[in-house]
Amino acid sequence: MKQYKLLSLLAGVSLMAFTSCDLEEMPTTDIGFDNNEETVVNGANIQNFENGLYSAFRATQYGTFSEVPELMCDGFNETINSGNYFGPVHRTDDSFTSSNQDVESIWGSYYSAIVNYNNVINNDYVNEQEAAFMVEDADYTQVDAYAIRALGVAHFFRAYTYMQLARLFAKDYEPSTAATDLCVPLVLEYNQEEKPARATVEAVYGQIKKDLDAADQYFMKLYEAAAQLSQANQLTQSYYDCYNTILPSGPGSESVTLDAIYALYARYYLDTHNYPEAATYAMKLISGGITGKTGYALAEGAKGMQQEYTYDQGTEPIFQMAASLAENGSGTNDAYLQGYANGASSYYLDPWYIPSAKLLNAYEDQDLRLLTWFSRNEPVLWEGWLITRTINIFTKYYGNPELNNSIVPNGRQHVKPFMIGEMYLIAAEASLQAGDPTTAATKLNELQTMRGATPTAATMENIQNEWFKETVGEGLRFSCLKRWHIGYNGRPARDYSVQLPTGKTLSGYTPAGTDRTQKNMPADDPNWLLPIPSYDIQLNDNLVQNPGY
Repeated sequence: MKQYKLLSLLAGVSLMAFTSCDLEEMPTTDIGFDNNEETVVNGANIQNFENGLYSAFRATQYGTFSEVPELMCDGFNETINSGNYFGPVHRTDDSFTSSNQDVESIWGSYYSAIVNYNNVINNDYVNEQEAAFMVEDADYTQVDAYAIRALGVAHFFRAYTYMQLARLFAKDYEPSTAATDLCVPLVLEYNQEEKPARATVEAVYGQIKKDLDAADQYFMKLYEAAAQLSQANQLTQSYYDCYNTILPSGPGSESVTLDAIYALYARYYLDTHNYPEAATYAMKLISGGITGKTGYALAEGAKGMQQEYTYDQGTEPIFQMAASLAENGSGTNDAYLQGYANGASSYYLDPWYIPSAKLLNAYEDQDLRLLTWFSRNEPVLWEGWLITRTINIFTKYYGNPELNNSIVPNGRQHVKPFMIGEMYLIAAEASLQAGDPTTAATKLNELQTMRGATPTAATMENIQNEWFKETVGEGLRFSCLKRWHIGYNGRPARDYSVQLPTGKTLSGYTPAGTDRTQKNMPADDPNWLLPIPSYDIQLNDNLVQNPGY
């Protein structure tokens, strides 16, 4: 892990003369790229192009992107009211094919976003600024700092997106086979005529590392440049703004920071089996991030959990994206809610998926996550009857009241791509794998204690169970089970039954069957690799389909 000595050259310098115009308050103005026309990027509009990067990234968060890798696994059961939404994904039966629309949406959206990132990375104006910025003895006053920041952001988003694609469509990174295992096409420049073949897992993760290193390098050099200009009394508005965004001032930064880069490094090193580095990056964030004083902390008690997971005002996010009542810009994890108005002053839920007994039973009664993220108090529609205080609903993404102008829960939350809880889990798992069970136990037990759970020994099984409980709904279950090579054996449901006033008994809210509640998905199941969309294979005869489709 690179070690940086953070300079204090900006301390005591009169910076208040500047009015920050950074991405902490993201403007709704953004510019996208049209590959059929020449797009002019310059100092006057570079910030709008940078906002476009954030819009493209945010559009690939939550909704289908997190629900598909959750619902394929063992944490949720399909209800009788699902309408077959995500049904093929959940069951992976004969209806789950390479033409699956959910998978096509994920693949297409990720690659569409990559087009935006590539166009900034390869833009002539941005590259001219980068060349002037990176030379020895550069004259920073002649460089557009916003262009350098946008370049770093684009590299970071591209690294993140390729990691998501690799986790979904390729085998887990194994050092002994990564050089031959197929991953996804590496598309780094726009070429409408190109028909790229699938790169190897090793090549894709190699590109992820290059992009992370580039983002880290540009951000650190921006910091150093701002410090140097401040010392020389030449600090400009652009460098001041960039300084304020790349260094996190506290939890919940709405822009990409050096700490967000560290979080993605932690994931990268965990995936690639470099456990000492994974633990080091995760521990750095737990200890306050690059500044050592950012203040990431697990929520304190029930009130802290509510502040974090209802109002999006907690201390856990390393990166939390902007949102407003008027502008959502991301998907919503609403497969667990599906709320509808019931008159002017009430509502009911008609969820497609509810928590499995396996998930609910993983928690102790006093666990704050069980008490905060699940509820039996919601009115649920069942065969025309409104049933209350019976069915467990997953409410982790119930919706921030500030992002809702209705009484009906809408599932809208600020997108949080990285949370400090995940860093505790990475630190525990990586430390154990690296032969440091003491640190593994310390980090695991700190997380468990803050969540109101009983501390356990730092065995791999206990760490895996904590991943299940802590990151439920975040879309990480699929990649975790793949990384551990364990699959799952069954996802039993709670046995819900209700005696109606008519004398009839309602039962079977979650249909049983070998592809539903009794489903097994062993580690060698071909569905751990999502299918390459058939439409893309028809257009590109260089693409090779994953086995089993």
